[in-house]
Amino acid sequence: MRGLESNDGGAISRSVDVSDSRAAFERRVRVGADLENLATLREQTKAFVRQGGGGGDLAEDFGLAVSELATNVVQHSGAEYITVTLRRDDESWRLDVDDADGVPEIDAMAAPEASTPTGRGLVVVRAIMDDVRVVEVGGGTVLRCVRWSRT
Repeated sequence: MRGLESNDGGAISRSVDVSDSRAAFERRVRVGADLENLATLREQTKAFVRQGGGGGDLAEDFGLAVSELATNVVQHSGAEYITVTLRRDDESWRLDVDDADGVPEIDAMAAPEASTPTGRGLVVVRAIMDDVRVVEVGGGTVLRCVRWSRT
């Protein structure tokens, strides 16, 4: 199992990216790209949502989304690490899962046959989020999902 990486010697690395001046709240975690780290990503993401003022249902949705997106990164990208960033501003919550090089194009994916035991993760994420896409950021590939703020 690849371990968690931190800048401050602790188990989890958190930082604020001032490049997005609209972000009212931002948290980041980086872990080894290993299926054994998915539970950590889920729990940290849910905690980040709650810290940012989100409710339990929103936290559960983002926990599910990060688990499914990170699983795709582990299975398809060959990345050594996964970096997850959660941002909230007045308009939306945004979850970025990086490094997604090699992950299949989301728009081309269809639900698998009923007899296929895997392949439903991105379909589920698309159902619970308002926008899901693959984007290029700083020369890398990111799986991004957005939930618009509801008033």
